[in-house]
Amino acid sequence: MKFFNWFFMIVAIVFIIPLGCRKPFDGVSAILSNSYIKYRVSGQIIDANSAATNPYPAKTTVTISGDAVTQGLIFDESGQQILVGDNNIQVTANSFTVVVKPYYIISKTNPLKLSLFVSASGYVSNNQDFIITDIDSLQYLTIKLLNVSGLPSGVSNKVTNIPLSSSGSIKSDTTIFISNNATSNTPATQLAKSTELRLKSNTSFYDATGNTTLSSSPISFALTAFSGMSKEAIASITGGLTNVTTIKGANTSFTLGGAIDINATIGGTAIKTLNQPIVAKIILDSATLNPTTNANIKVGDSIETWSSDQKTNVWTYEGKSIIFRDPANNKMSTNILINHFSVWATCYSSNLCTSPFTINYTTTDSSTTTLFIEIVSQTGNKQVINSKKVSVKNGDKLTFTLSQGIPFATNIYIGSDATGLLSSSSNFDPCATGVTFNYVVPQNKPSLFFDLQTVCPNGIFRYTGPIDYKVNGTNTWKTFTPSNNGTMTTSLLDWNTTYDFRIIYKGVEYKRTRQVLQAEFRQNTAGSNNSWSFWGKDPANKQTFFNSPTACN
Repeated sequence: MKFFNWFFMIVAIVFIIPLGCRKPFDGVSAILSNSYIKYRVSGQIIDANSAATNPYPAKTTVTISGDAVTQGLIFDESGQQILVGDNNIQVTANSFTVVVKPYYIISKTNPLKLSLFVSASGYVSNNQDFIITDIDSLQYLTIKLLNVSGLPSGVSNKVTNIPLSSSGSIKSDTTIFISNNATSNTPATQLAKSTELRLKSNTSFYDATGNTTLSSSPISFALTAFSGMSKEAIASITGGLTNVTTIKGANTSFTLGGAIDINATIGGTAIKTLNQPIVAKIILDSATLNPTTNANIKVGDSIETWSSDQKTNVWTYEGKSIIFRDPANNKMSTNILINHFSVWATCYSSNLCTSPFTINYTTTDSSTTTLFIEIVSQTGNKQVINSKKVSVKNGDKLTFTLSQGIPFATNIYIGSDATGLLSSSSNFDPCATGVTFNYVVPQNKPSLFFDLQTVCPNGIFRYTGPIDYKVNGTNTWKTFTPSNNGTMTTSLLDWNTTYDFRIIYKGVEYKRTRQVLQAEFRQNTAGSNNSWSFWGKDPANKQTFFNSPTACN
């Protein structure tokens, strides 16, 4: 399909362009526009290792599920209803967008809860829950997958085979050591030396139906250990640790000590349970916060054990264990008993605050700004309690579900992640209800206005939706200012810098590269002295940011 001409915007990404003049949600509007979509969720799938040479896993697949899918409320942007089933979301260039059925209004007291299952060849699959509330017009998700051949700091794995007797049981007492992975982000001295699994002789195993496996083939373990000393490790645990669902139905959040994901097979048959528990020694960061005492953990403290059902992201309480100092490496440790194979975490659970923490965003600037907000505990190893990537304009409100009893700090970065400019950092008491964040655009950041429209034989299309961008020559796409009915004002760009821009629309990636030259913009007479509109090189005739063929199809 050919591109059309628009009046663009930076993202003029004209990609938009192709929207061709095919009308999404056919029959909804005579003038072509997708601005009537009230709720969008844009997702990007990346390697969990921030140091990965290629940040994007190949051939990713995504399955979305939940009552909203069953009820026919979830669509893609081309207007196709997403049906119940596996791999039911189209993924393009590691990105996808889903929308709630047009004109459906989400109740304030009954948000939509959905689940994503994401997989890619050579990567560990990940489950992630998310919620769409009545105030979420555009939500961004980043789903991180673990590459077993290039793990991030604090995540380690081991595949090992253990011989079995003719009756299918362990021949003799066996210990498996999983050495922790240290990278440039986390020195080896800050990580535990190893996680240990101790299996007793005569341990026998059962498949998913409870049948004993009598095969004498070796049992194959695929083990992934997560250190509570690494931010990347904590962020990589399947399903996350924030606002998780428990078997009792109540939600909670975890302060992590350590975790291990255990998968086992015998002769190709998945093994789920065993006749006697495995003892797992988990090394703990000595700066782990014990929310009960509001102090760092110490010898003699108890710590909880939880296991996760990876299909449902539901956690089960498995009891408590005692913290001791391991004489082998002089590190804080605890032993947990494992009686089935899944994700196991030694951690502290915290009840959720009865009211959310709300950030009221204010600014005198007319632009929409992309923020990354990270909420961390003030004490202990300052574990991330919650985080969110958002595009906000003056008057928007951002809400976070936090844990009772944990004093916290908010770190607000300008951009898509914590590599952006730290604009604000503030401390709060447990369950504080909110704060106002007033953003003052730095003087070296121009406020740039773009207008975009695609003229077609059957009408005019003005794009509404997410846009990605990156400095030309870099690898990772970041979240740009979204277009709203064909217009946008952004303060994320710098003069004389060349950027790549893209949108994903109707299963196609559209990209453009363009340098932002001050000579091609005109200063606006109204508003800030640093406010500019794109004009182009011809002083007599206003131009588009990109030139494209005029035919729509």
